[in-house]
Amino acid sequence: LSFTDTSTSIQCRHKIDTVLYLVVPENQYSIYFENSSDTDYLHMDTSVFYFRDCFGLRLHLYGNCEDSAINIQLTYSFPSKRQRISDVFYPTYRKLFVNFNERNYDYKGLMQILFLCYEPFGLTVNRFFQRVRFNGFDCLLVTVDSTWSVDSLQQIVQSYYEMNQTDFLILVGDYQHIKSYDMDEGLSDLRYGMIKGLDDFPEMIVGRIAGNDTDEIALQIDKILSPPLLYPLPPKKAIGIASDSYSNLTGMYDWEYMRNIRNKLMNRDYEKVYEFYEGSQREEDSEGNPLPDDIIAAVNQGVSLINYLGYGSYDTWETGGINNNELLKLENTTQFPNIFSSACLDGHFAGRRCLAEQWMNVSYRSRNQACGARSALMFSSLIDWDAAIYAQQLFNDLVPADKENIMLGDMYLQVYVQMLCSLQRSKDALSLIFFGFPSEWFYPISRVNVVQMDTTDILVYPNPSQQQLNIQNKNGLIKEVKLFDLHGKTVKEQSIHNTHGILFMDDLPSGMYVLKIICDKGESLYKKIVKQ
Repeated sequence: LSFTDTSTSIQCRHKIDTVLYLVVPENQYSIYFENSSDTDYLHMDTSVFYFRDCFGLRLHLYGNCEDSAINIQLTYSFPSKRQRISDVFYPTYRKLFVNFNERNYDYKGLMQILFLCYEPFGLTVNRFFQRVRFNGFDCLLVTVDSTWSVDSLQQIVQSYYEMNQTDFLILVGDYQHIKSYDMDEGLSDLRYGMIKGLDDFPEMIVGRIAGNDTDEIALQIDKILSPPLLYPLPPKKAIGIASDSYSNLTGMYDWEYMRNIRNKLMNRDYEKVYEFYEGSQREEDSEGNPLPDDIIAAVNQGVSLINYLGYGSYDTWETGGINNNELLKLENTTQFPNIFSSACLDGHFAGRRCLAEQWMNVSYRSRNQACGARSALMFSSLIDWDAAIYAQQLFNDLVPADKENIMLGDMYLQVYVQMLCSLQRSKDALSLIFFGFPSEWFYPISRVNVVQMDTTDILVYPNPSQQQLNIQNKNGLIKEVKLFDLHGKTVKEQSIHNTHGILFMDDLPSGMYVLKIICDKGESLYKKIVKQ
């Protein structure tokens, strides 16, 4: 492959059977063989799709080029004005499209969340909007009745997307309040995010806050969005639970896959990864089969991630014996893990409380304190085993290393698209349900010593800015400043040790950033910054 601003050249040799995904301007591209007779040796199938901000071309090449080099040319003309794209979709575009050129795009900046909410929960959700906006999002709330059909709900979602280009859709309510798409044996919430075209690529990332009443909704949202100031950051500890089932296709046991994941996490500065495997598999795994109390005790001590790979059902993990009743023993009221399960049906929430919902809604001491999980990704279908294992590996490949972070919706989207493109089975990918807020970070941002920038002592100007930011403290010294992009990566940092400092931004792409100001007394203050 070779690229210019207006073309992509593809050279094929020998036997080939491959699929490429390319981004092109709609109706302004051309693809052809340099030598028309090469079609006798190499075949080319094309199809197009809409993927939010991008128009995609799927190219399937197969055949035998024998001893020749066969060349295919793709030419296109992107508009001179750079298109604005969603910040959270950008990493997936970059990974999917082999010819993605950042110079053709700008970040959209402020991201938007559409809350599609069961009407009795509307006031509860509205109380949390200020906290969501402080985290860098604009919010829209639409309340609906439980009698509305999927088609009616889809029309509402589509109209708001077309007006506002919303990035996230949060469904607030259980299945009986806001229905999910039914797919034979499974459910799909992500289908609501598919607006343009007839393909399986979404225009919005979809999550669900599933609860039976306002108390559950309030406790769950408060847990996810606003941990109290004294909550410590979750430790870089994880739990891996796996069966000893053997795959004839790959020649590996489930626990071997989980141990590989453990090794990846340890290489990313995790302090500890508990091993709860069926049988006795040595290393960190204890003798015999894991017991529910052992797993619950590890969660109560504090972990940031739980992986499950084994058999399961609507409300049960077979390995380890975790079920809805066992989760009532949880007491992890300060540290809430993200969970990825590869079991069948534990995300199927129609007509029952599934295991994912129980992880999200469980509380300590009769609803006085939230505990359980801050996000849960679980399948609502009888997922094919190769797809489940593949998805779990993809998710853990994205777990950020030390001093990095990633948005949960970014992880979910990348896992979904990779499943869709690599496995070519949309049913499996669509049945992966996200319970929680996909707009949250994998590692929650500490709110210790953090105050909002409504104080008159700190001035940051101009904002929006094209070249530089002036930061001034009227009542003390500024120790240092840091600038983060919306994926948690530090893009600028500067020591100041003065009452006034300047941060140059002229070399950064347009978009939204988060400025962290560290003052001499140790307090940290945050502000959203727009780079024009």
